[in-house]
Amino acid sequence: MKHIIYFHYLKELVPYIDNNNRDLWISKKEKDKLSNFHRELDKNTALIGKLLLRCGLNDLGYSADMILDTKYTEQKRPYLDIPWDFNITHCDDYIAIVFAEQTSAGIDAERIDHLDITDFQNCFTCAEWNDILTTEDQYSQFYYYWTRKEAVLKAIGSGLLIHPSLFSAIENQVVLENSLWFLHQIETDHEHICFLATKDNEPQISVKEILNPYIYY
Repeated sequence: MKHIIYFHYLKELVPYIDNNNRDLWISKKEKDKLSNFHRELDKNTALIGKLLLRCGLNDLGYSADMILDTKYTEQKRPYLDIPWDFNITHCDDYIAIVFAEQTSAGIDAERIDHLDITDFQNCFTCAEWNDILTTEDQYSQFYYYWTRKEAVLKAIGSGLLIHPSLFSAIENQVVLENSLWFLHQIETDHEHICFLATKDNEPQISVKEILNPYIYY
C-alpha cells in the first residue's frame, strides 16, 4: 500500500494571526487550541501540521477544506472519512505527516538532544534499557527506541492507555492489542530520527519535503 510522507524543517517562526479570512478553514475548536499555546513555536508547529494535512489532501485529489470534516475517535485520534489514514508528528523544528492507503499508520520524530535519560527508564523494557546504556551514543539509541514505540502507540491511537514499557520495540515487528505492526525508519538529517509504524510489511513509501507550507493556507 502507498504511504506518503510530507515533512518540513522549521527555520523561522511566523507570527500566528487568528483573525483574518485565511483561517476560515480552521475550526473554532482548533483555533482555540492554537491560541492557548503559550509558545509561538508550538503555534507554528501545530499550524504547519494542519497545513501539511491540507497539502496531502490536495495532492490526493480531495478538497483541502475537507480538514473541517475531521472527526475524532474516543481516544481523540483524528481521522477523515476517506480511504487514507493520516498521522502527524512534530518536534521543535521538524514536522511530518504520513498518509497511509487502506491501512492504519503512525509516525513519530524527535530531535536528538542531550537530556537526563534516566528520567525515562520506566518507559523501556529491560532489554531496551540495557541496549541504550551499553551503546556508545546513548542519546541516539534512546530516541531510536522512543520513536519506534511512539509510532506504534500513535498508529493504534491509544494515547497513554498503553504504557510503552509493556511491549518491546527491539524487533521490526511489534504485536500489540492483537495487531501486528511493522517498523520502518524514515531518513532524516543526522539531528533527527523518525519512524513509521504500519500494518503493511512492504509499504510503498514516498517522502516529500514541503519548503513553504504556508502556501496551503
